[in-house]
Amino acid sequence: MDLAPDAPARDSLREIEKASIRAAELCRQMLAYAGKGQFVVESINLSRLIEELAHLLNISISKKVLLRCQLAEELPAIEADPVQMRQVAMNLVINAAEAIGDTAGVIAISTGVMECDEEYLRVVS
Repeated sequence: MDLAPDAPARDSLREIEKASIRAAELCRQMLAYAGKGQFVVESINLSRLIEELAHLLNISISKKVLLRCQLAEELPAIEADPVQMRQVAMNLVINAAEAIGDTAGVIAISTGVMECDEEYLRVVS
């Protein structure tokens, strides 16, 4: 808080703060799975959640893999535990990167809204 607004360390400190908050959330999630805590369900915007995770996702995968995000701007909120949703996104991206292996590849994440009627669901299932 004592740093000047244009201090070079300010961005690093923000990233450290975000990482420590995520670590605390992960601890809460582990406690919830062990039956010693509880999940916190709240309204979240999945596009914003992925946007916030993008940097962490990029540094978690090979430099040969490109992470491409197409995130809907006007996405309705979902009711979920944000910690669990971050973990799901991390797991999916890391698994995809491992499946790509040492070759170059692209992992695409997109969000959006789609109305699926009974006929559509019959065709795709």
